Amino acid sequence: MKITTKQLLIACAVLITLASCKNNKIASAKLETKGNLPSMEVQQIELLYSDSAVLKMKLNAPELTDYTTKDTSFTEFKKGLNVLFYSSKSGKGQKDATLKADYGKYDPKREVWEYKGNVSIVGSKNEKLKSNHLFANTKTETLYSEDFVEITLANGSKSSGRNFKSDFSLNNYSFSNASGSIVK
Repeated sequence: MKITTKQLLIACAVLITLASCKNNKIASAKLETKGNLPSMEVQQIELLYSDSAVLKMKLNAPELTDYTTKDTSFTEFKKGLNVLFYSSKSGKGQKDATLKADYGKYDPKREVWEYKGNVSIVGSKNEKLKSNHLFANTKTETLYSEDFVEITLANGSKSSGRNFKSDFSLNNYSFSNASGSIVK
């Protein structure tokens, strides 16, 4: 078997690369654990969540970044997200609500979503919620915010204030320092 010069150079390059990697394992391990590096990044994502073959949620985002380490775990949507929620009351998974925000973050340990920047929710009865900062606890199915929140009902009536708390359906909500207008 004749070995060409090209094959010899390739073999030498591979051996040099392997030898240099072996000596730098400690340095590369330190580099990987330094800082908060993402474990996954995805562009132009569409996530579908279903339960018992019924669509519950559809999430679209230009970018998803997941951080998972031994100490912490969270998922960020740094460029915003749009979410469609579906109701299973009819058994057909009909659209129930929409949510849009400039930024989103999910903490699976606490089961809490955080939304920032131009947060808007449109509910099944065409009620609209607007805020710049909102949290959603999926465990207790509550929405809450210490920032200013405004809710506009389908008939044009408005409620607003700080220290907002509500159920996911926006049927039972409360504010402190509330103001509003009622349209007949």
